[in-house]
Formats: sequence, C-alpha cells, structure tokens
Amino acid sequence: MVALNWLSEQIPEKSSPIDERIASMANFLLPEIDSLPTEAIRDVNLFVVDVVRKGEPVQPKLFDLLPKLLVTSVDREVIEVEIEGKFQILSGVEYMDYIIDKLVSCKWHPSYAVGIASAFNEMECNSKQLKRVTEKLLRQLAVLELNELPPLAYQLFLLSRKGEKQLIITKICSHFQDAEEQYIPTPTKRANKQAVDFNRVEGTIIVHMCFAIKQDQDLGSEFLKYIKRNKIRALTPFTLACMLSMARIHRFEDTVLELLKSTIMSVYKDAEKLEQYPWFKDAEQLGLYKVPIKDMMNTVIDKTTSGWDQVTQSLVQLAVLLLDSSVSLSPFKKTSGRTSSGNLSPTEEAARLAINILARTFKLHDIVRHEIMNHILSRIVTRANSVSYFLDLLDLLGKECPNILMESDNMSKIRETLDYLSYLPLGSAKRLMSSLNPIIQRNNRLKEALMLILRKGLFAKATEGRQIAVHGFLLLVHSIHANPTTTSGTSSVSSTDSSILEILGLLRRCFSQQPEVRLLVYENLSKISIEHPELASDILAMLQLQFKKYFVVDQSFDNPLQLDKCVEQSSSGGSVHIVEPIHSLVQALLKTMVAMRSSHQGTTSSDIASLQGHIDSLCFRLCKADPEDFELDKSSNYDMVTNVGMRNNCRAQLLLSTYEACMEHLIQTYSDENAESIAKLFNKFKILHGILKEKSTNERGRKSALSMAESSILTLPGITMISNILFAGDSGPTVLRSNTDFVKYILTVTHHKLSKLTSQEDLDVSTYQHLASLAHLYMAEVVAKVGDKDDQTVGENPSKASTELSLSIECLVLLPQLIHNLYPTKMVHFLVNLLQAAQASQMSSDVDGEILVKHLIMVLQSYSSHDPEKSGYVTAESTWIEGFCVDRAIEDQGVAKSALSLLMAFSEQQGQFQNIVHIGNDINAIAGDIDNDSDTQATQQQPTHFMIVNNNTFQITTSSLFAFLEHEYEGIEWILNRLRLAGDIVQDGTNPTSHAQDFEQIVCERIKVYIDIQIKLASTYLLGATAENFVKTLAKCYKALLGLIRLKLGTPWQLSPEFCQVVKIQVSQLTDNMYKFLTLYGQRFEELEERSRVNHKGKMKASTNLKEKAKIIRESKLVPNLIYVVEQFEGNLIKLSKKSKVNLMQNMKRSTARDFRIRVDCLPVPSSDEEEVTVKRAASVGPVEGRSPTADTTSDSEDERLSTSKRRRKAL
Repeated sequence: MVALNWLSEQIPEKSSPIDERIASMANFLLPEIDSLPTEAIRDVNLFVVDVVRKGEPVQPKLFDLLPKLLVTSVDREVIEVEIEGKFQILSGVEYMDYIIDKLVSCKWHPSYAVGIASAFNEMECNSKQLKRVTEKLLRQLAVLELNELPPLAYQLFLLSRKGEKQLIITKICSHFQDAEEQYIPTPTKRANKQAVDFNRVEGTIIVHMCFAIKQDQDLGSEFLKYIKRNKIRALTPFTLACMLSMARIHRFEDTVLELLKSTIMSVYKDAEKLEQYPWFKDAEQLGLYKVPIKDMMNTVIDKTTSGWDQVTQSLVQLAVLLLDSSVSLSPFKKTSGRTSSGNLSPTEEAARLAINILARTFKLHDIVRHEIMNHILSRIVTRANSVSYFLDLLDLLGKECPNILMESDNMSKIRETLDYLSYLPLGSAKRLMSSLNPIIQRNNRLKEALMLILRKGLFAKATEGRQIAVHGFLLLVHSIHANPTTTSGTSSVSSTDSSILEILGLLRRCFSQQPEVRLLVYENLSKISIEHPELASDILAMLQLQFKKYFVVDQSFDNPLQLDKCVEQSSSGGSVHIVEPIHSLVQALLKTMVAMRSSHQGTTSSDIASLQGHIDSLCFRLCKADPEDFELDKSSNYDMVTNVGMRNNCRAQLLLSTYEACMEHLIQTYSDENAESIAKLFNKFKILHGILKEKSTNERGRKSALSMAESSILTLPGITMISNILFAGDSGPTVLRSNTDFVKYILTVTHHKLSKLTSQEDLDVSTYQHLASLAHLYMAEVVAKVGDKDDQTVGENPSKASTELSLSIECLVLLPQLIHNLYPTKMVHFLVNLLQAAQASQMSSDVDGEILVKHLIMVLQSYSSHDPEKSGYVTAESTWIEGFCVDRAIEDQGVAKSALSLLMAFSEQQGQFQNIVHIGNDINAIAGDIDNDSDTQATQQQPTHFMIVNNNTFQITTSSLFAFLEHEYEGIEWILNRLRLAGDIVQDGTNPTSHAQDFEQIVCERIKVYIDIQIKLASTYLLGATAENFVKTLAKCYKALLGLIRLKLGTPWQLSPEFCQVVKIQVSQLTDNMYKFLTLYGQRFEELEERSRVNHKGKMKASTNLKEKAKIIRESKLVPNLIYVVEQFEGNLIKLSKKSKVNLMQNMKRSTARDFRIRVDCLPVPSSDEEEVTVKRAASVGPVEGRSPTADTTSDSEDERLSTSKRRRKAL
C-alpha cells in the first residue's frame, strides 16, 4: 500500500515525460498482483476506487494496475465486501461489477478518462459492463480540454472493437456537431487561435478514426449505417470530413463516394420540393429543412489548410464524380450549353457545387492542381459528356486565378490541348478559347502559339475546323484591341494595328470558303465594327467589295441581286446548295455602314454616298420587283426532289432573308417614308412566303412546314425598334399598325427570338435594355387590348390562330423569365419599373385592363426573390384576378388558362381554397351531373360563379384544375413519405408530437378540400380525354391518402379528429361516387368501341384504327391502375383500424366484385327444359353472391384480400 500511495502522489506536470522511477514502480507492482491474497486484492481495488472518488489529479500509471487487479479478482471464487455497513460474499464476476459500478457512479477528474479507457482496452468485460464504461467515457468529452480529446477518442475507437460501435460513433459526431457552433468563424466573428486549435483537434481525431477503421472494418460499416439512418440530420462538416477521409481507404472508396453523391443529390432534390411548396416550411421542426450543403463543403475546404489536409484528395474525387454523373449517359442525348439560371435543377446544383469545390481546392492546395488540370483537359480532348461543366470550371479559374494557371506545368498542358483545337466540337472549342482569354492576354508566347494553330485551322479540311479558327481570330481581335501591347511609344500602337490588320486579312480569305464560314464571318464583322468603330472603315471596304460581286448596278433591271451566283450545284453532281449567304452579307454591310456614320472615321463622304446609293437602289428595287422578276412565281418548280426545285428553294430562302435585312435597315433609319417601304417589303415577303409554303415539298414529296419565325434574321435591337414604333402610344404609322399580318409577324418573331435567347451564352451589353423596353411596350399593349371591350380579338374563336393579345401575353410572361435567368441581380429593378409602367398605362384604360395587368404582374413577382412583403402583393392581386374571372366571359383559351392557373396558385398560397371549389362547381354546372338526363342538361345549364368558365374554355379549365390537383397531390404524397422515413426526430429538443399533430392538421385540411372537389367532379358528366385525366387525378388522390395512412401506421394511437374526418369523407362519399363514375365511363367506352367497329366495318382498318387501338390500350390501363391504388389504400386502412382499435371502416360500403363480368346480351336464349334444369341446380347450390365481403375490421385475412385483388386486376 505504501508503494501505491507513493505512486498515486506522483502527479505529473503537463507536457513532461514520464519519470523512469514511476514506470519502474508500476512494472514492479504488476507481477506481484498475482501473488496477493484475496483480502489484499480487495483492499487495493478499494484504494484505487477511493482515489478516483476523491476527484483529485493522480499519476495515470496507477490505472495500469486496474486491468490486472480486476482480472485477478474474477479468478477468485469469493470475495467478502462491506456494502452499506454489512459484509456480503460476492463471486469474482459480481465483485468486478461492484468495482465498475463504483467507478462509473462517481465524478471523475478530467485527467482520469484516458487512463481508465486505456485500462478497459486491456481487459475483457461483458456487454453490460462495456456499455456502462463507454457511456461514462463519452460523457467526459464535454469536460475535457481540446488537447485531451484526441487521446480519449483514440482509446474509444480502440474500445469499439469490443462492442458499442454505434454508440461511440453517434456520441462523438454529436459532440463535435455541437462544439463546432462556437468555433466556426462568421462574418461578425473572425477565426482565432482557439478555432485553429479546434480544427487541428478534429483533424487528429479524424486520422485516429480512419486508422481504427483500417484495423476494424466493422467500425467503418457502422459509421456508414449511422449516416444512412440519420440522412441529412447527420450531415455536418465533421461527418463529411470523416467520410472523405474514409474514401482514402480502398475498401470503402467507392461506397463512400457513392453515398456522398446520393446524399448531395437528395439534399438538392429536397430543397427543390421545399421551394415548390412554400407551406412545407411548417415541417421544419419535424426534420425537413434546407441543408446548407454548400456552406458545409466550404467549411471543410477552408479547414483543409489547418489540420484537415487528409480530405483534399477525396474532395477532388467527389467533385469529379459529381460532374461526370451530372450528365446523361445516353449516347442519343445531345449535351448543350447552359445559362447561369437562378432556378437550377438538382443535377445542375450538384454540378455547381462540384465546380465550387474544385475551384476553391485548386486555389488553396498546389498538391492537387496537377490532378485537377489533368481532369479538365482530358475531358476536353476526349469529348466527354461532362465537358461543359469542366469548361465552366476552367472559365472560373481563368477569371479568379490566371496567375496560377500561367505556371509552367499548367502552361505546357494548355499548349498540348490547343494542338487539338481544330478537332474539337465547335461549342467546346469556342468556350475553351474564351476561358483561356485572360491567360492569352497576359502571355504573348501562348498568343503566338494560338495564332499559328488558328492559321492552320483556317484551311482545315473540315468546315467545323475553319469555323473554330474564325472564332479564334475574332477573339484575338477583341483581346488585342482591349489589351494592346504594353510596350511604350509608337511601336506599341503600330504593333497592335499590324496584328489586327493581319487578322482582318486572314478573315478576308474566308469570303471564298464554305457558306457556313462566310455566314460566321459576316455576322461577327458587323459586331466588331459596332464595338470598335475605328475598325469600321476597313471592315466596310471588305464587305463592300464582296457585295459588288452580286449586286446589279444597272437600275434598268428590276432584279437588283444575282441570286444565281449565290446558288450552285456540287462539283461532284450532288444536291444544290447555297454558296453565298447574300442576306447575311447585306445585313452586315448595312450595320457596318450605320456604325461608320456614327463614328465619322476613315471613309470619305463620297464612298459613303456611293454605298448609300447602292443600298437605296437595293431597297427600292426590292419593293418594286415581283417574284416573277426573280423567276420565283407560282408556276416555278419547288419540289426538293428535282434539281430545279432545290435551286428555286434556295433562291427563295435567300430572297426572303434579304427582305428582312432591308426591313431591319429601314427600321433602324426610320422615317415616315420608310414606313411605306417597310409595308411594301413585307407584302413581297408575305407573297413569296405564301408561294413557298404552298408549293414547296421535301425530299419525300410532302408539304414542308415553313415558319416565318424560325427562319427570321431580325435581331433583338431591330425587334425592339419596330415594337416601339408599333406599340408606343398612338403615334405609330397607320400603314404598319393597321396591318394585322405584320403585327402578328413581329409578335411571333419576337416570341421565337426570346425563346432562343434563354439558351444563348454570349449576350450583348445592351440586351437587358432591349428586354426591359419590350416588357414596357407589351405591358402597355396588353392593357390597351384588354381594356378595350369593343376589341373582338379577346373573344376570338379559340380554334383560330393565336390572337395579338395571346401573343403579347406570351411574350410578356416570357420576358421576366429571361430577366430572372440571365440577369438575376436586376430582377427587382426590372419589376419596380414594370409596375410603374403598368400603373401609368392603366390610367387611360378600363378597370378590367388593370385587373389583367395585375394578374400578369403576379406572374412576374413569382420569379423574384423571396420578398418579405410579397404576401401583401399576393392578397391584393388575388382579389383583382378573382374579379376579372368573375366579370369577364373571356373565350381566348390562352388568357383563360393563365388567369385560372394563377387564381388557383395564389388561392393555394393564401390557404383560401374557396375559389378552387367554385371552379370545380362551375365545371359541374357546365358539363352536368351524371344522374341527370342529357336532354335536361342541354336545356337547363346552371349559371357559373366565374364567367371566364364557359363552353369555349371548358376544356382548358378542366385541364388546369386537374393539373393543379395532381401537383398538390404529388407534393402531399412526397412530404408524407419523407415524414414517414424521417420519423418525428427533431434537433432542438422540443416536443415532436405537438409539431407532428399541427402539421398533420394542415395536411388534413388541404386533403379535405381537394376531396370535396373530387367528389363534385366524380358526379360530373365528363367525356373523352377529360374523363381520362380525371381518372389519373383520382389515382393521385388515393396515392396521397395512402401516404397519410402509412404515416399514421407508425403512430396508430394518435388519430386526430381531422384525420378521422378525412377518412370518413373518403370512404363514404368519394369511393362511392368514383365507382358510379367508372361504371358510366365503362359504358361510354363500350359504346365508342362498338360505334367504331360499326363505322369501320368493311373498310381498311389497318390505317384508320391505329389511333383508336392506341386509345383503347391507354384507357384499358387507367382503371386497373386506379383500382390497384384503391385496394392498397383499403388494405392499409384495415391494418390501421386493427392497430388503433378504432373502426375506421364503419362508413365503407361493399366493394363491387371485379373478378369477372357476364355479358348477358351475348348468352344464347335457353329452352324451357334447360330453364328447369338450371333452376334445380341453383336451388341445390344456394344463392350466388355478386358482392364481395364487407371491408371492415372483421373481414378475411389480408392474404385472401390481396389474392382477390390480383384476380380482379387480371380480369380487368
């Protein structure tokens, strides 16, 4: 005991080595324990326990004796112990339990934890003892200092080999999740030394954990189970770092990376759903919330510089995996460029996260730069599906860290990649050169190497290679002009000028190449002349010389262009093709001339006057010349099968585009005289387009579907100017404003151009101004059109082409989408200006105009960011749009669809569903009830609440309502399934039951409203496609209810009154009405089938019945799918009734047996003798039931019910 006392009193100092005397004393005492008597062993054990209970610092070597003492105690048969003043005889195992109980029941000094954990690692103990010791050790995590955590965690990981792996993992992860909050730096709290120390402690523990997993792979499996079980609740920077470190173990590499990828995708999918359904925010307390996965990854990356460097390689692997898996693996899906949208899909969000990870890692760690560059350049050269994402990454690196890319190792790889430039796809090559532009501007050697590659590419065999070279030279022109050579003096200016003139000379050679190359050069030369006016004179001279080759100077000829020179047949005898895109040449020449005039540089006034004369002559003669002057009248051949037809088609297309080029020029130089010329040119354009549409056929001899919009060459500035002329106030020219065809043509082209703009990557600086201007113009036009009740276009027959109002609304709705996608930072400014324009426009219009304007404004507001004052706008504007739908009998289907869809959406957002119920009632009033006679329905149609719901808009109203209900049911089904999987575990320790009950009440209220609408629709006389869509909606409804039942199966003792009410309405009303509807639906289906068979009897059925057969097959699957979901719902409802001891089936009626159906009309008429025999047999067998057993809690077993369901579906 003296030795033990001396050993316990040798308290070590911090960071001091162990004294040799202490180690020698401990080593001396260990062998002596075996020879001690039982009483001595008891006394030594009690001495150690008393030392621990004192809670004072002791020598850790004292705990090295504990394993030997306890093991020796177990070997003794009996040990006498004084417990509460009485001596008791305990066995060795019981005595060990007694000592462990005394150890874990007292308060420990923080210095005891590591020593005791080490002691229990060296001894055997049962599961109960291990659990008690482990829980005590885990509680010490909260009281230890930072530098003492890694040794304890290491001992705990070693202790996990004996058991309690899940407990150790859970508590360690939870501890660091709570501790991170006080150490993570925020914008208001900078990182201090303690935070850096904490990062290093975490990094050390992660290393210890990975080492333990290498020794015991079951520990790694248990950690992955913990992540999978807790899903998003387990995601923290610490757990992410643990998983990334595990990925470096070959055994877990693929598993961990796939788990991380699926988890990230799940996070973004959940975020998308939560964004789509704002009322899901009430489920945040139940564990459904947006996980800031990007912030977590940024935290992990930042910590790699202070102790977490072991996760760097795995971060790169994960990011590359995300990028490669973010594209379709199908070889038939074409990858396209993407825009920086504010509403990205989950796949796009995951790709953006991966790009962010690689970019930040590239800037922080030079050890992975070589690997990241290899990934980028290899994907580019091999034309991988994910090349667009890697080009985004390269573009980001070029903007943020060009100096790092200019390091010698990276530059050598970039030069190697540029050697393959001519063999890359055009889109990839353009983006590669654009991404490398910041480096090209800084590195003259790379610029010279690129010039050499582009020279060779300009004369490549493939057309795409030449186009790449043209794009490269155009990029160099912008680059050289924006960043001239830094050499001082006049030599710098001359060097820059010579470089640009050299490039222009090379582009001049492209005027004799393929038409695709010429088209590209013409379009971009005009842009260069506008952006760099000092180059306009040289460009104008080049274009003018080329234009004179095809222009007829002699004005005695009505035909000003030699179109025959622009079209020729292949030298090998192939098809006719265009060799000179004369329309693009004319357009480029006109734009360059306008730019030249505005700059007043270079060219003399005589040259400008001469060119202006040619242009005036061109426009005048095109207005005067008829299609016959170009040999393109109705008698010409336009058959694409023949050589002459192909030639005439090419010439006609060139002439149509030239008309548009001249119209745009006259628009840009607008005057009253030009208005007449524009009208004449459009008249010629319309005549020729009509001839081509009527006479042109494709290679198979069928009519060609020609569209004015798709082939239009009008630009966005030109469209903005002509729209301003047409729609800005009352000052527009009558000759153009009164031309309905011209107005529709401009609106159609505008909508098409705006639709294409969503996927365009290179936007001009002035694009936003053009979009904003168009939005103001169309807002005023919509107000004027809707406010004018005498305007018949609003009530135009829906079967005709789109009206001016519909086209204006479509353009107006598309514009905020473009602003939101292309200029998200300017969205608020755009909306404010548009609101002001709407208020200014409605002052001179009818009140109804204001209502529709406000309806459109709500569409715009739905694209804005989350505004805290948005609810106020929604309430006011919902009232306006409701009044519009009540008062106006709109027959235009486009307007009706927009108005009703918006009314339902905002009613749902406010939680006021009365308007949606009114729409369902109006549908029933128009279509009639299934119980009424058809003649009565035709003569006694009930009035509707909304006048916008009428016979002309009935189809669009029903489809809009069904789409809304399906969308809502999908959201309800998703949230209920997620709650069922997640359970009611919350993080903040609040009462989960109350939150679950509150959210359940919200869900039940919504479902009850939707069921009431479904009940009304189920009693409505619906036909054709409308009935099919309703059956699909019913299936969605029962799926949502099935999700609710399955959720309640987890807590069958908590059935709220709202839930019971939903079940009662469902089983007593909706199911009954559904079967009545299906009966009538089946009868109509048989009548149509029989009528079709009679109508086509004796005719060619192979071609005429294909659509009807497809319809029969489609309809034959609808009802079985619905019945299957209904039976699943009823089966789970029976289970819930049994578990909850509540009879939820009391209101359910007998289900119709669907095993088979006897067609009585097909049976032969029996004779009298046969009737007597049948009656006798029936009397001997007994009554035959045509109904299935009642579906209540006393029904047959579930297995019999499921087998019956299978027979029913098979019969159907």
